[in-house]
Amino acid sequence: MKPSARIPLAKRERHHLKNHRRMLVNTSVRSAMSTPVITGNTTNTLTQLRALMQQESINHLPIVDEAMLPVGMVSSLDLNQMSNWRTRFKELAPDGERIDEKLFGSLLAEEIMIQPVLSISQDATVQEAAKLIEQHHIHCLPVTDKAGKLVGILTAHDLLRLAYGS
Repeated sequence: MKPSARIPLAKRERHHLKNHRRMLVNTSVRSAMSTPVITGNTTNTLTQLRALMQQESINHLPIVDEAMLPVGMVSSLDLNQMSNWRTRFKELAPDGERIDEKLFGSLLAEEIMIQPVLSISQDATVQEAAKLIEQHHIHCLPVTDKAGKLVGILTAHDLLRLAYGS
């Protein structure tokens, strides 16, 4: 059999896949999102953000204002990119480690966060969320209520768990 040849699905399997797709299309973000959501604020230092993300074992941290409105996003990738700068400091100066920690301790979330933040309503469908994630090449979406307040987070992992169960 050629590698590109498709194996026809049995009628029962096609029906099951069709129903599963229909279920995903009609599922609300509210039922798939992760809660409670861990957040940071604009005045947190990178050292604080890194510690919080490691402590909570998360890769995405919504940054919120006093009213719990999402104003930015910081990811573990953002922090890892900053760590690449840290390596340079260590190479350039004998006391690079100390300089490095001062830098990480002095930079604030508002200085590196991705903004404006793209979010989705808890009443939207999972299909709408998946389209946004794919179109914008992102890994998560902060989830908001009608007033725009953060109520959860929907990650690519949440979508996979919904699609494949676990």
